[in-house]
Amino acid sequence: MPDKIIPTYESDSGEFDDPRPLPFIVAERWGFPLQSHDTEEGVLYAIQDWITGIASTSSKNATKMWTKMKSQLSTSSRHLNYLAKNGKKYKMDFTNDEGLYQIAAYMRATKSRPALRVIKDFLAKSGAFADEARREPETVEAKLAEKRKKKWLRQGKPEEWITIRNIGIVTRKELMAIIKHLLNLESNDKYFITVTEETYLGVFGMRSWELREHLGIPKGANIREFMSTLGLIFTAQAEEVCRLELENYRDDEVVAKKTVTKIIKTLSQLVGQQVKITEKRLGRDVLTGRKLLSDGNLQL
Repeated sequence: MPDKIIPTYESDSGEFDDPRPLPFIVAERWGFPLQSHDTEEGVLYAIQDWITGIASTSSKNATKMWTKMKSQLSTSSRHLNYLAKNGKKYKMDFTNDEGLYQIAAYMRATKSRPALRVIKDFLAKSGAFADEARREPETVEAKLAEKRKKKWLRQGKPEEWITIRNIGIVTRKELMAIIKHLLNLESNDKYFITVTEETYLGVFGMRSWELREHLGIPKGANIREFMSTLGLIFTAQAEEVCRLELENYRDDEVVAKKTVTKIIKTLSQLVGQQVKITEKRLGRDVLTGRKLLSDGNLQL
């Protein structure tokens, strides 16, 4: 893969004009595909695509390279759907932009990787290795929100649902960020699963698998994509009050997991009490928005 001329990305103020995440800019400039997933933890990118592109190698060889790198790097990754050229879906490793930069920094520029040296220079000049937040977070979040909105409109979601869903995504990110800070956790720490389960249990009296059964959705489906607007509001409320409470601990030197867990449980249960009162008052199931029968069961 030949090197391409890199255009100027800086304005007169010295800031980057292009608001897109840097991995997308690199992929476009060096002409390689980069699959991604927009998750509640942020954008995650296909590691195989990244290595294939910056190392000028085959996807098969990139997979082997990543397998060797895993034991050498602290890069966190998640197994997500990957759409192959033949149309089939596979589970592949995805990581955030910081993970991609770690991979690029680890790899050596050689004769067989003609683009890598230039790409690494470009990443270094952009500040990727020193500060992954070179762009305005608000600008990026707005673009992601617009992308999500288009998807949801195609699915027939109402405007009010979309508004609340986007608010909930930001609220959840902020909650996870303060927990990560207080407990010094990696982004893929399993404790975040515990936080989510305790939130659902407190608010709705059900864990993830029970919520999926209640909503009638398959295993692995994103629960919040199928909640009613009211269900999203109560979920976001629980996560926001938990975040506000946890912010009081930001300057403490040591915060125990049991302290965080207790706060999540207690405040989520308080919101759960509101859910029960609301359902009784409205005669509707908060999660689905469907009417309830006199015996408390969902109306068919």
